[in-house]
Amino acid sequence: MKREASVLELIENGAEIDDEIDSIDGMSIFMNAVKTGRPSIIQVLIKHHPDFDRTLKSDIGMTLLHYAAELSVEICKILVEAGCDSQAKDNQDRTPAMCATDLRVQAYFKQIGAY
Repeated sequence: MKREASVLELIENGAEIDDEIDSIDGMSIFMNAVKTGRPSIIQVLIKHHPDFDRTLKSDIGMTLLHYAAELSVEICKILVEAGCDSQAKDNQDRTPAMCATDLRVQAYFKQIGAY
């Protein structure tokens, strides 16, 4: 809960969740939360910034959903329900479903017709 409170404090003080914070790999606050597998923080970000950039891409063209597909079906569901595109392509022409290695994530993408 402490991390969620810290993120909420950042938002309340005007932090832009879509702005790049890491010059090495182009990560935003939102993308970092996805890539590090923090569903509770992602929910806080969506709740308090519902107009987040659903097409946001890293320097290698991966969207929030691409990163989520590598980690967690829970985060994939959160992002799809928030309007992220399951058919978006990265710089290697891969959709998020193509990045999924976990069988539960693959099954979820099949269930929503994204595989």
